[in-house]
Amino acid sequence: MADFNRFAELAKKLHEAVKQEVKETAAMVKQAEQDYAAVASGFMRSAIYVKTQEASGYGQGLVGSGNLDPEIPPPPKDTMAYVVAGADYSIFVNHGSVHGPAQPFMEPGAEQIRPQWEARMSNLESKLK
Repeated sequence: MADFNRFAELAKKLHEAVKQEVKETAAMVKQAEQDYAAVASGFMRSAIYVKTQEASGYGQGLVGSGNLDPEIPPPPKDTMAYVVAGADYSIFVNHGSVHGPAQPFMEPGAEQIRPQWEARMSNLESKLK
């Protein structure tokens, strides 16, 4: 009967599988958002980073010069990741301002990856065997 109850083992495998999928998908979202980002000097594009409980790409691989917003705190769970536009002017490019129209890159990048995320999460069962 002890061999029948594998709930604890499956819960651990599921947790690790979700963590890995989140991490990989966040990297894909970051790349898509960088691809959509408007480029003048390249700083804003290079300032997009992923933040997890375990790691942060804040300030890494910056191109050009500009100011960064302060680094955000890590997400509350290890099955979460944030993809952050770190340049202090990113919000004005993404949403527009009185000085110029919106040039969205965060939302389109995330939406481009959504179908892949949904497919990856639908396939989690295969990782539990």
